[in-house]
Amino acid sequence: MILTLLIAASVAASGSRTAKPDARTVPTGGTATAMKALAAAYETKDPDALDALYTADYEYIAVRDPDSGLDIPVFNRDSELLAARNLFRGVTPDGKTAMPAAQTIDVTMKGLHESADPEHPDSLDCYRLVVCEQFGLDMKMAGGTGVKTKPTLHVFHLARGDAAVLTGAQTADPKRWYIRRWVDDVKGLENALALRKGDCNPQPVPIEETISGLRLTIQPLGNPACPTIDLMCTVPSSGTTTVEVIDIQGRRVNRQTVEIAKPGVQKLQAGVGATIKPGAYIVRITQGSSHASQKVLVAR
Repeated sequence: MILTLLIAASVAASGSRTAKPDARTVPTGGTATAMKALAAAYETKDPDALDALYTADYEYIAVRDPDSGLDIPVFNRDSELLAARNLFRGVTPDGKTAMPAAQTIDVTMKGLHESADPEHPDSLDCYRLVVCEQFGLDMKMAGGTGVKTKPTLHVFHLARGDAAVLTGAQTADPKRWYIRRWVDDVKGLENALALRKGDCNPQPVPIEETISGLRLTIQPLGNPACPTIDLMCTVPSSGTTTVEVIDIQGRRVNRQTVEIAKPGVQKLQAGVGATIKPGAYIVRITQGSSHASQKVLVAR
């Protein structure tokens, strides 16, 4: 969101066809506190509060240019915090003000609900996915200008303090929750990906780059992928394996059961049997009690 505002300111079940939501509740306790802390950091223009909130492996996914649909970067923690400081304090390169500092910021945060994080399906106590139906900022800048973002659907992945990847200054407190991923404007991301053509003729990766011991792993063969979502996987044993595609809001859109004849490298198509629309997804493979997951962007 911060990086999006900087850009705006510078311009002044198997075969399932529809997404079925997992069990959802309104955030309470630590996750609700973390979301309130995010809103408060904007409204008080406090980049140090964001520094304390984002995990060490934090990532921010946004569409830089929704008109072209060609630029969907993933920003890391340092980039986001630098953008926060510039947004709150103004940007003045070469002695000339490129963007004035924000004087006031009002946050819209409505329609919060949470569910299990699809990357950690058995760890609801430690990982949560929070969907915000409407998140937006109304910002007044020094000099009388203003920047206002239309409230849109955003998705946040949160981790509890004793499970999160933390910086040296953060605390592994099981009562505290941190934000590890933020997907800005989910519908805008979907629209941008709909303008792109997915890689439907991916080149196989060398086996030595795919196998990492005999543990369950996933590597998409297209970026962004086409709707079949071709994967190269390592599977540690023979037997029944489940392949699921879950949208960024935590809703399962496809599920397959695959019989693996022998362990090793397997090429699978996670999207076969369903209509996978452009957007961000989590692909999850399960064999016995083992899970592997991978974030995938799907284009048309």
